[in-house]
Amino acid sequence: MANSWPFWAPAACAPRSAPTARHWALLAGWGATATETIEAGFAAAYGGQWAEPGESPAIRENWIKAFPCCLQTHGAIEAAATAVRQGADGAGSGAVTVHRRSRQAAPLDDVKTGLEAKFSIPYTVAFTVLYGAPDVARFVTVDAAARELASRIEVEIDDGLRQSEAVLAWRGGATASPIEIRVDAARGSPEHPLSDEQLDAKVRSLAGNRLDGALDDPARPAADLLALAEGA
Repeated sequence: MANSWPFWAPAACAPRSAPTARHWALLAGWGATATETIEAGFAAAYGGQWAEPGESPAIRENWIKAFPCCLQTHGAIEAAATAVRQGADGAGSGAVTVHRRSRQAAPLDDVKTGLEAKFSIPYTVAFTVLYGAPDVARFVTVDAAARELASRIEVEIDDGLRQSEAVLAWRGGATASPIEIRVDAARGSPEHPLSDEQLDAKVRSLAGNRLDGALDDPARPAADLLALAEGA
């Protein structure tokens, strides 16, 4: 299998990203490497270059998602959480301004399934205003109250914003005056990386305590970690 990926390797789309990562890790453990054609395809698809590890770990420049939904909803979620601390509540209404790319990535407004909800800026903002930032369990179904509040949240486009930047304007409800919150980059971005404590909490929320101490030995085979993550 060296020097080639199997034709059945699944696409790295959001609903399949975790299984895809497991497949790729297993393939790498079996000795699979990328051909020049694959490297060129990667560069064409993602606008980046295949690179060998340097002095600074590449993970430091990567996003690690703080919330289990589309990355381009995260700035809006954080803005909503801040607005709540300043008095915003579910009796109000709002408008979220984002970059065009964010809107393209999260284009849905009224949603009917948990999967659709992950790609909705109005829904994730509404949910956060009502209950706090969502975790994995919150996307099993659509919450009726959040869906209703989402109908009172508009999404506007401003190409002058950075991608993933969000501005929330909230009015009404218990607030005496309008609230405006700007998030320049979401938590988990290279600009605002997750703390060690937040990373530990994310791992534990997804895998329980199965991976506690699993990375203490850097030489531990990836197949062992996969078995632990899957509860084997």
